[in-house]
Amino acid sequence: MKRVLLTILAGTAFALWTIVPLVYSQGFIIHEEAVDPNHKYMSGGVGVEERNAMEAQAAKGYDLKLVFAITPGNYLSFIDVKINDQSGKQVLSAQSNGPWFYADLPKGSYTVVADYEGNQKSQKVTVDGSLKQVVFHWKQDLAGEPKAGASERKQAVTGAAKTERPNRSTEK
Repeated sequence: MKRVLLTILAGTAFALWTIVPLVYSQGFIIHEEAVDPNHKYMSGGVGVEERNAMEAQAAKGYDLKLVFAITPGNYLSFIDVKINDQSGKQVLSAQSNGPWFYADLPKGSYTVVADYEGNQKSQKVTVDGSLKQVVFHWKQDLAGEPKAGASERKQAVTGAAKTERPNRSTEK
């Protein structure tokens, strides 16, 4: 009788072990949209599984990755993003669903403007076919207001897990 009970328990545990991750993997909130045939974007990145899914999708042709964060090490969501080409023409305007924002753009020079609660920061970037990463980082001063700052670098690994900031950030 104990053997039957253990077998049933083991079978149930195995079923849950295989089904639960499948259920959670269906809950991604990755937003992907084609603005026109030459410009598309995807945003999200809340949680490790969602970031892994985005990285896999990005390998299929995205060449610009934006990351949004605020001290003391929290990711940010709901950042307004505008990308202008070299002549100043806006080629993409969207709101990021999460801390990661990928864009697929033709080769060229662009200005990326990120807006966090009215605090804008811009960064110039050259798209040349390889994945570029721009990290927009706002620092909080003593009053809790963000201060803008950004740095461009080639594809890099992001930092370790951090705590969540209420309302606007997601876990890092």
